[in-house]
Amino acid sequence: MNTSRVSLKSKLSIGATKNVRFGGNVAEILEQYQKGNDSNYVLFLNQLRDPLLKSSQLVEWVQQCTELAQALDKDQNQIVNALLKVRWMEREAAVISAFQGFIITLVSSNPVHVRPVVKALTSCFIPVVSKKDEHKQKLNLEDEKIYETGHFILKTLLKLIPQASSIVTEVFQRSFPYMTKPVTVLEWYVKNLLYASTYLPHLRVEILELIVKCVADIDVHTPRVAIQDAEEEMEENDEDVTMFKMDEDVSNIDDDDEMKLPLAKTLDHLMTILLQYVKDFCFVHDEFQLHGAQKLLKELMKIFDDVILPLHGLVHVQFVIFYICSFKQSFCDTFIRHCWRKVTDPNIPSVLRQASVCYIASLIARAKFISLQSATACLDTMVTWCHDYVTKCADNTAFDFYSCDIARHSAFYSVCQAVFYILVFRHKEILDTKQGHSYMMGLNLHHLITSPLNPLKACLSSVVSMFTSTMRIHQILYCDTIVERNNRVILPVAGNTSSSLGNQNPLESFFPFDPYLLKRSSVYIDDLYTTWEGRVPQTEEVIEDEDEELIGSFSKSLSSPLAPGFSQLMSTTPF
Repeated sequence: MNTSRVSLKSKLSIGATKNVRFGGNVAEILEQYQKGNDSNYVLFLNQLRDPLLKSSQLVEWVQQCTELAQALDKDQNQIVNALLKVRWMEREAAVISAFQGFIITLVSSNPVHVRPVVKALTSCFIPVVSKKDEHKQKLNLEDEKIYETGHFILKTLLKLIPQASSIVTEVFQRSFPYMTKPVTVLEWYVKNLLYASTYLPHLRVEILELIVKCVADIDVHTPRVAIQDAEEEMEENDEDVTMFKMDEDVSNIDDDDEMKLPLAKTLDHLMTILLQYVKDFCFVHDEFQLHGAQKLLKELMKIFDDVILPLHGLVHVQFVIFYICSFKQSFCDTFIRHCWRKVTDPNIPSVLRQASVCYIASLIARAKFISLQSATACLDTMVTWCHDYVTKCADNTAFDFYSCDIARHSAFYSVCQAVFYILVFRHKEILDTKQGHSYMMGLNLHHLITSPLNPLKACLSSVVSMFTSTMRIHQILYCDTIVERNNRVILPVAGNTSSSLGNQNPLESFFPFDPYLLKRSSVYIDDLYTTWEGRVPQTEEVIEDEDEELIGSFSKSLSSPLAPGFSQLMSTTPF
């Protein structure tokens, strides 16, 4: 059996170079082939692969194959595969119509061919882009015809064979173009998958998760520093050009909208598609669709759990969650409660608990759409939990004030850091209220920072610096003595009681909603986002020089990638 297959394969490759033409019908070919005569069979396969094959001949053969669909079982997969590889969707209407009939009849008669058929239809969603068309944005009529045909047949196929749905998402995943392909290829493939989700609502979560996974993969390979360096380098080059072309307008609006780093450009386009999809799904004719939006939020939160939360090094894809939360205050509350349940669940890996509280802190700090009432409610919950944690630990354990066991108490330190971070960003709103100062005093933060757990020692130094400065200026809390003492003692590595130079603090995590860098898709985010103003809060008192000096370091840390310590800690997890 293997020998005959090798023989047929070699005949096909040899036959491809000959000009011999076959003019019989397909039924005769199959009959001769079954009797051991494969000469016409080889000629037929080679002619199907000929791009110059006349459409009239192709239609005739496809119609014959449609009549013989029941005989085209798995033993005839070479004919089926050869037909499916024909670029029929780029031909005349008669060819397209013939292939539509053939494909539907084939899978109805022989479901064994469902997978290659779905694969062939999925290939219709990947545009064939020439070098000159790599950057085209508009859909031409030919492409539109191809996409519509592919979707029509796929939709019909799944109505006939519903169980084929299990194959669809797998084929979608395997067919996803590699990240370095032209932007247009990835862009239209993602758009086609999202369109497929409209007539495959039962597969929407899987399709969305697939897209988010692929976008996240690009995101991880596009670190913040690389994006910033590419933009800065381009700005420097532009300055050099304008020095010698002062009388010439060298600006280009379209170019200004594009990211300079190729992968960042791809990421920007895909994020634009994703964010627009979320908007279109939740708003119909500018009217908010509460039921649909709630359903999408639930689906995106599942994707958040499965894809986004366990993955470190992300810079942009998580803003899909940020964006949908902006539609309704209750959406923010739902997401924050969802993350908080993870933070307080001791059965969840500590690294996910830390990441969850980072999402809470970053969202509350950065989102303009989160009300002060919701922000203070979250602060109350977190601070109360911290006080309870300190009390329980004090009853059971003896502590060395200068030795922080971050591995053991990582959740506590993460929540404390979240509290400090939120207060740095939102203290002004709180203090502007009538009872603001009393509220801040009522948090009793002194009890936390003077506890044996010593959170000011474990937290990110830039956050600690801005927090202590803010508290001192507003005469709420004085932490300088503790910070100075902490600075004289090197923090031991998590779970290690010894000190050594060069050890990293695993709590040095990123805040996931740090500034958004992508240009095109930023139009969905900018108006919702609180930007760090880069200044210490003002009072009537003169700001000390040391406060001014730490502004730069804090601002930089808020837009920095993952700190090495946190990256190292994340890499030890099974995710």
